[in-house]
Amino acid sequence: MRDHNFDIEDRQKYVYIRFARVPLTIEILRDALEKELLTDNKRFLNNVWDIRDVESTMDIDFDKLSRFVRTLNDPGLKRWQLKTAIVVDTEAVFGVSRMYQSLAADLPFEVQVFDNEDEALEWLVA
Repeated sequence: MRDHNFDIEDRQKYVYIRFARVPLTIEILRDALEKELLTDNKRFLNNVWDIRDVESTMDIDFDKLSRFVRTLNDPGLKRWQLKTAIVVDTEAVFGVSRMYQSLAADLPFEVQVFDNEDEALEWLVA
């Protein structure tokens, strides 16, 4: 599934979301999540959020990210992923991703941040 801000691939054992070279926003993350839940094989899948190509995360602050995480804990929103691996390549994106990981600690799925895609995939399918 293609969108101008991201591509979503169903890889059978996990869903792979590659974000485009755009400034990353909470709205783009929310849109990607909503479209991910429309994939045919979404139940009980892990996912990869590959944000190595994003231009910046300047629009994402603690308050916005905290509100986004609270929506993921809403009992009305069905989340089937067991694990989410976030793949990053810059310190700024790493910092925002670690903030998300920390805020998501009480969610019903695991989140880990990686700077190496192979390590992320190894963790994801283990």
